[in-house]
Amino acid sequence: MTENVGQAFRLGPRAAVVKRSNVGGNKAASKDAPPDADHFQLRLFVTGATPRSARAIRNIRAICEQYLPGRFDLEVTDIYQHPERVKADEIIAVPMLVKQWPLPVRRLIGDLSDTQSVLVGLDIADPLVALADTQLPEIAPAKVQHRAPLRTVLYVEDNPANLKLVEQLIARRPDLRLLSASDADLGIQLARTNHLEVILMDINLPGISGIEALKILQEDPSTMHIPVIAISANAMPRDIEKGLKAGFFRYITKPIRIHEFLNTLDLALEFPVQATGQPR
Repeated sequence: MTENVGQAFRLGPRAAVVKRSNVGGNKAASKDAPPDADHFQLRLFVTGATPRSARAIRNIRAICEQYLPGRFDLEVTDIYQHPERVKADEIIAVPMLVKQWPLPVRRLIGDLSDTQSVLVGLDIADPLVALADTQLPEIAPAKVQHRAPLRTVLYVEDNPANLKLVEQLIARRPDLRLLSASDADLGIQLARTNHLEVILMDINLPGISGIEALKILQEDPSTMHIPVIAISANAMPRDIEKGLKAGFFRYITKPIRIHEFLNTLDLALEFPVQATGQPR
């Protein structure tokens, strides 16, 4: 821990930009040098020395020192002193952590107290790591009727790790079975040829996007009644708003939060068919 970063906790509403380079080493980062593939460039936006800002700084510092020793640069920026950065860096809430490198760019909002979510959000850990360290809820007996027919859920996802995560969650529901498709075209085909209760849809897919696939499903009388839940790493408010306006039943952001996922899935399974008014 360098002295400059420590001062970030004591600075007031006019705190200066604080930089930290190569923790555990002596080499200073060069802005002209190309970034190393394994070297993380992080920027944390805060509002002065509020308790929430202090927690975010403390939490991300501890995470980086444990999981990225000597492999990160962390810059803390107080938006009170640098209001021009709000628009330039698309800051819509604080504290906000921006991973600028390695690509893709990621944005995480909050005090960064959930270590596993931060690791998954920064692509440091596989989503299954978060699942392994999480106490999964038991399925309430009332939700599974004796000899009830299996209800089918389709997940359109090209990322094997995300698919495995959802497979493990669905496997805990004896009343459900999961179909999967690695692209939207196959997903649309499966939706047309199977009696589906819910569709889980990634947005960034090979070929046509999840939003384009949703439009096709909405225009097809055989699939227009199926609730479609977006599950996407596009987590900016404008992305969520765009998805909901497009007609997604709900919009879940990655990394998947287990309780949110299960609650949203239950809501979709209870969604009534508009044409009949009867439960699905």
